[in-house]
Amino acid sequence: MAAAGSIGLWEAATGIFFSGDAIYDALFANKADTEAQWAAHRRIYDPIRTPVAHVVGNHDCWTGPGSQGDPLGDKVLTLQQFGLEKGYYSMQLGRFWKLIVLDSIERAGDTVDRTAVIDAFLTDGLQPIGGAEMPEFVVVIVAAVAA
Repeated sequence: MAAAGSIGLWEAATGIFFSGDAIYDALFANKADTEAQWAAHRRIYDPIRTPVAHVVGNHDCWTGPGSQGDPLGDKVLTLQQFGLEKGYYSMQLGRFWKLIVLDSIERAGDTVDRTAVIDAFLTDGLQPIGGAEMPEFVVVIVAAVAA
């Protein structure tokens, strides 16, 4: 009988995936309330030592009172909190998986667009990491935005 670790694509845990809306609800909150929500998020996630992959959710983006014209408005504060330069990125998870995170959040008037327009090019996320060959399996994740 084969050991569990030798069957199929079994691997030890290599990361945590958070699928958006880490806080609620920066869409309509003021700056102080939005920053308080992010502080609560950091108290939970900062102690985690496993890599965490975040998708930007529409409720994560500060578009509430005072956000227009503020340098931290829209996705800026969110990207800062997640430690990201842009909302789309890729990361290698173990030997078999490459996670590609797409950014589906765009500004539309006074709030973020809920039509999930993809602003990333898949080819950007499909580049090999460090010259390595592409993994056998690829996982593509798109931020789901409620209509």
